[in-house]
Amino acid sequence: MTGWQAYQRAETSLRRAAVNQLASIRGERKRQIEAYFAGVRRDGSMFAESHDVAAAMRELKAAHRNFEAEVRAWPVDTRDRYRVELERYYEAAFVPRLRALEPARDARRYLPADGSTQVLQALFIAANPNPEASRDRLDRPAGGGRYAQAHAQFNPFLRAMVRRFGYDDLFLIDHEDGRIVYTVAKKVDFGTSLLSGPYRNTRLSRAFRAARSAVDADFVQLVDFESYAPSLGAPAAFVAAPIFERGRRLGVVALQLPLDRIDAVMTGDRRWQEGGLGQTGETFLVGQDGRMRSDSRFFLEAPESYLEMVAQTGVPADVIQLMRTHRRTVLFQQITSVAGQAALAGRTGVVTQLDYREQSVLASYAPVDIPDLRWGLVAKLDTAEAFAPAAALRRALWATAAAVAALVAVVALVLARSLTAPIRRLIAAMSTLGHGDLGYRLTERRRDEIGQIATAFNRMAIELQDTTVSRDHVTSILDSMSDAVIVVRPPPEGAHWRDAVIVTVNPAACTMLDRKEDAIVGQSIGNLIAAIGPADGAPVWLEEVLQHGRIGGREVVYKIHDGREIPVLFSSAVIRRGATAVDGIVCAAHDLTELKASQARSVFIRETFGRYVSDEVVASLLSAPERLRLGGELRKVTVLMSDLRGFTALAERLTPEDAIRFLNGYLQTMVDLILHY
Repeated sequence: MTGWQAYQRAETSLRRAAVNQLASIRGERKRQIEAYFAGVRRDGSMFAESHDVAAAMRELKAAHRNFEAEVRAWPVDTRDRYRVELERYYEAAFVPRLRALEPARDARRYLPADGSTQVLQALFIAANPNPEASRDRLDRPAGGGRYAQAHAQFNPFLRAMVRRFGYDDLFLIDHEDGRIVYTVAKKVDFGTSLLSGPYRNTRLSRAFRAARSAVDADFVQLVDFESYAPSLGAPAAFVAAPIFERGRRLGVVALQLPLDRIDAVMTGDRRWQEGGLGQTGETFLVGQDGRMRSDSRFFLEAPESYLEMVAQTGVPADVIQLMRTHRRTVLFQQITSVAGQAALAGRTGVVTQLDYREQSVLASYAPVDIPDLRWGLVAKLDTAEAFAPAAALRRALWATAAAVAALVAVVALVLARSLTAPIRRLIAAMSTLGHGDLGYRLTERRRDEIGQIATAFNRMAIELQDTTVSRDHVTSILDSMSDAVIVVRPPPEGAHWRDAVIVTVNPAACTMLDRKEDAIVGQSIGNLIAAIGPADGAPVWLEEVLQHGRIGGREVVYKIHDGREIPVLFSSAVIRRGATAVDGIVCAAHDLTELKASQARSVFIRETFGRYVSDEVVASLLSAPERLRLGGELRKVTVLMSDLRGFTALAERLTPEDAIRFLNGYLQTMVDLILHY
């Protein structure tokens, strides 16, 4: 008992240590991610307060408005040339890729309608000589007028700032018309209006609207991730801040947040084991919509294995394809666990649950304090790994207990062997006797109580052998009988004897019922024999046997359920235990089918030939029916021909009936004379 209590305390301590370690990791990740987003908000303010950014906003906005006027003054065929070039890019590059990634989107609505945006996108996107990921290298395209000059002046600085601070993109937005007058990455949102253009309903537009309305120079608006079409449906989140110069609003600066930086925080730069998360632990963020806001460890380690696994948990195929295409689980992996929902509800705690992989995990959860966002954080570890030390302790305890028990068992076995061996031999002898071997004898020569029991056993076996027929002998007798023997046990009290269950049949009974023994034994007799009784009278059943105690030599008909009616010579008797108890009924039936057929054949022969041949011939036919075969026998015979004088005149005076009686009388007289002589 003391050892068990010590084990319980040790196991509790180990489990508490696992919980505390996971809670510590969760707390550290929470501080890190909150610190990262606090830095994002500081970056937004810093960019908005930068004199260089303000100058870029002022000059690029003015250059863009000037460029709009320039484009409107161009000849129609010039504008059309740029429009056709841009349409060709959308049709060949952007639209097919967007549809392939997200077929539900209507990609045609993203083509800009105004001329200046079409020209800018044609110059900086469609005609950009650099790869898509390096479009920011183009500073001054030919044909861009004053805007190209301003772009060449500020693009190197803004590009360097974005790279230095690690953001995916930077946007300068005219606060009056919502026009994106500059981006670093040069995606298809460049030049469009966030108030009236194709991206007016995006979260970038929501962040812009909040910033353009702010009166506080320190205002920063952060928006959650969404599937962003200009990034080909990839998850994108933004932070926006208003730009003021000498108290006058110039525009809005927005930054696109990098998911890789968030993943680096949540995965500990993918050093899970060094961070205390072992082989199966991870921390992730969950958003207000119940979907991941950081990537799953298992996806980052083995993407295809992960996709196969989530497919088995019921994740739709189109969502799996989006994960494969964007190489992320952010916005795609649904989190419905208790821990995730509790964290979103603002609660902190630890729970054991099934995670999104349908694996049992120990999960520690808490809300994340990030302004403008309602996120939760979950740190989890498979229970098998979290409680592995406790399991190892349990196995060690059980191994020790098993070793002690085995030692005690060996000692007890050695001590008890001398006592139990004779008893086992006695039990084996009784089992042998019970199986019908009445000639078996014990050879114990001890003079103690065991020896006395052995002597009594041998005496009992001798008496049984003298007075009892062995079971095998009875079985051999039943098997050799030509009569069909069926033994049934009594049905439950109140039930009909048709429900009596068959317990024994011999081969003759199997032949009669046309079934194998295992298909008969265990069946109710009423399921096999519909009735037992005379062919032309009311059927009788086993109740009559029970009433009289026995029935002997009665001709009845077995009416079988397959439609056959078998004439049998039926005998039956009650098997009793003691004076009144009934153990069952044994029924014996001799098949009379061949006898009845022989009798019918004899009657037919006698009725057919008895009037025309002698009794000796009839007796010969009955003793050898095969003589009736076609062809008969070749013998020498004498034929008597006779004629009735005056029969014609006589027949004319007689009626047909009288003529027949006259001829039959004559023929009978002649047959008697022939048989006599």
